[in-house]
Amino acid sequence: VDAALSDLNTKVDSLNSYKTWQQITAKVADSNIMSALTTSASADQGKYDIVVNRLATAHRVASDAQTSKSDPLGAGFTGDFTLGGQLITVDGTTDSLEDIRDKINTAAISMADEDKVKATIIDTTLVLERVNTGDTDISAVDGTNNVLEQLGVLTGAGAFKNEKQTSEDLSVTINGVDVTRSDNSVDDVIEGVNMTFEDEGSTTMTVDTDYDSITSLIEDFVDTYNSAMELIEK
Repeated sequence: VDAALSDLNTKVDSLNSYKTWQQITAKVADSNIMSALTTSASADQGKYDIVVNRLATAHRVASDAQTSKSDPLGAGFTGDFTLGGQLITVDGTTDSLEDIRDKINTAAISMADEDKVKATIIDTTLVLERVNTGDTDISAVDGTNNVLEQLGVLTGAGAFKNEKQTSEDLSVTINGVDVTRSDNSVDDVIEGVNMTFEDEGSTTMTVDTDYDSITSLIEDFVDTYNSAMELIEK
């Protein structure tokens, strides 16, 4: 009985809590387009018509396909280049495509956040991708012996030869207002609401009192109350 009464008191405290009745929730009609989470009781309540015109994407480029990813590239590739503000030195007599990948990823630790690049290898192609999304391209400058040009990352004019994905900002229209951001997760557009966009398309979001949680708490209280009364009456 004591345990039942203690549980009942806990339910009463929850129902009496100011926060319980101030809970706000965000409901999205199409979870494939976006998700949302409220962060405060002061969230701007209302219904929002949302059109995701374009997701934010990260700049991605590639080299030409190489003969091997594990064999030394050859003495002709000995040189250097600057990527994300960091100088990377290559010894073609010993370095393979895998070694260049590893050197880039090691150098990325020292790159500024907005310049960080991730290197991977797909088959025998070196792929470089900016870590952050948004309308900013990878910073790459050839140095001694034009290693990046020889790899097929850059052209002789210094442009990217094999661009696989352009860098784009997020573009969203909310209740007719155009919004752009560099990331697909935003928390400064609608007060008290964090939104994460997953795909292009249209949906609606309703920010309102969390009636479902309140109803659930009331139902829990009633069940707990009835259980306690049954024990007392025995």
